[in-house]
Amino acid sequence: MTPQASFKVTTNTPATIVPQEEDYSVEWKDLGSVEAEILILSICPVNEYQDILSAFEDKEISFSSHPQVRGKKARFVSLSSSAQKNHAISFDEIEHFVNNLRSVLQSMKNLHLVLPLGVSAHIAVLEACGIPMTHLDFRSNFITFLPDGLLIGDLLHPATEEHFFSKLDDFLPHIIDSLNTKSSASLGTQ
Repeated sequence: MTPQASFKVTTNTPATIVPQEEDYSVEWKDLGSVEAEILILSICPVNEYQDILSAFEDKEISFSSHPQVRGKKARFVSLSSSAQKNHAISFDEIEHFVNNLRSVLQSMKNLHLVLPLGVSAHIAVLEACGIPMTHLDFRSNFITFLPDGLLIGDLLHPATEEHFFSKLDDFLPHIIDSLNTKSSASLGTQ
């Protein structure tokens, strides 16, 4: 019998998770607001996720759901194995994640930019958006403008990138500029 995942939700926003048999646990972290314009996505453990959130907050990108927060609002969603350190996330688990990601994407009416951390997260975004993998390669520190207006900004996952935070610091101004350009264009003020 193939073990089935049970999902433990750590969230301050609603997520649709279907629990199953409890042979091991896959943790879904969901921090931020459904009103956010940036979605940061990770598959695999992100041990430094608090450091990642702080790096964004230093640039006035907030994960708070409070309406009075200054700057841009973001949401952080992560899928990782929490019960077994050596447990690789299976295709079934990723399929559940993609289905839930699709719901997350549809619920975020102000979404302008998805920032997948790593190739697996990039592939999950493409699948959730119905984009064939052959149509959009993963390109770290590069922002792609999709025809429907959504921006995808790829970054290598912190676990695979030794200089992740310096690359993030270099990439954040481009993210802000792209969001401001998109906002100006949608208002007709560019």
